[in-house]
Amino acid sequence: MTTKPFKFLTKRLLALIILLSSCNAEKINPVYSTDETQDPNILLIIADDFGLDACPNYLPSNMKPSMPNLINLMSNGIKFENLWSNAVCSPTRATILTGKYSFRTGVTRTSPKTTISNSEVSIFDVLKTSSKKYSTGLIGKWHLSNELSDPNNMGIDYFSGILGGGVPSYTNWSLAENGNVSNTTEYSTSKITDLSINWIKKQTKPWFLWVAYNAPHEPFHLPPSDLHRQGNLPTDPN
Repeated sequence: MTTKPFKFLTKRLLALIILLSSCNAEKINPVYSTDETQDPNILLIIADDFGLDACPNYLPSNMKPSMPNLINLMSNGIKFENLWSNAVCSPTRATILTGKYSFRTGVTRTSPKTTISNSEVSIFDVLKTSSKKYSTGLIGKWHLSNELSDPNNMGIDYFSGILGGGVPSYTNWSLAENGNVSNTTEYSTSKITDLSINWIKKQTKPWFLWVAYNAPHEPFHLPPSDLHRQGNLPTDPN
């Protein structure tokens, strides 16, 4: 199988994209280099069930959440006006993972109805075999298959997060980490953010980190008051 779909990513992608929520963890100030001979660190952040109606700087809604980090990135980076994805999450994730349309991966619906094959060559496989042999991680929502070993079998050095589509409670959920499962009562978004920051701090060579938040996926809920700037929200989470 060819690795051509990833040439653009491995050579040109310098940083990505969305910082959706604040948390109590300390900030990381990225350092950008204009030296194209250096292999860049790559941060890919995915927002789950997040549409343009809630996104700053896009129509159609006038009621937008406060997202200063995202607005700053839009002001100083690239804003895509014509970008397509699948209507549900698993096919889109499979496309990002492999660089192939969903009908080619067989992931045409949400997992577990369809699952990704371990025989697919992933972006993690390609980056691990590049000249600098990237360290790779995926933290957050997987939702491409159901076996604990599957993320690591797709070339991911470190996986920590949610295997399925969501959590029963954002403050009481099962955390999968490199084949092991434990229960956590830390708010999901904060936990994913803190795990990501800690992983980045440990890296000593070029790295690629895929961070996949699961909010605002169901169950619909009110986020902790210290994680948003929307003032007093209605008590009805629906």
